[in-house]
Amino acid sequence: MTIVDHYDSFTNNLRSWFQSLEPSPVVEVIAFDDQQAMFDLHRSPVATVLSAGPHCPRTITPTINLLKNLAGRVPILGICLGFQAICATIGLTVRRSQRPLHGRLRKIYRTTDGGLLDGLPVSFSVAAYNSLAVPVPSILPCGWQITAVSAEQEVQVIEDRRQAICGLQ
Repeated sequence: MTIVDHYDSFTNNLRSWFQSLEPSPVVEVIAFDDQQAMFDLHRSPVATVLSAGPHCPRTITPTINLLKNLAGRVPILGICLGFQAICATIGLTVRRSQRPLHGRLRKIYRTTDGGLLDGLPVSFSVAAYNSLAVPVPSILPCGWQITAVSAEQEVQVIEDRRQAICGLQ
């Protein structure tokens, strides 16, 4: 497994959490702007996590290119900025959030059964830390499904189960 780091301290939490799983996967962390590491991941793809970060999707071109190359080839999980990169890659709008939250609770609403949130209540609170958001679109590309939204009608979880891609705000 590889975590693509967008220079966010949360990457260390992700690595620790994945390494605590049984069986413990080998977790490699690479910087999104490390050209050689990204080239190697393009050539030999493995399950990939796209980390949070202080950027916006238009400033992480190497990650966008990686997403386009790996989609449907290996499982991909995007978190915060990684989620926003997934959304931008499939043509959704990423803009400033109506209600930026930094370390506060936000109630989210599950919109479907199955997928990543299967078994969770219809609504529940999560810790939120984001300034950018993706408004709920009127149309999604084929295969994509919004799994959770906020009260502000901003996408919180999006999935394409056929391609094994999931993004969490």
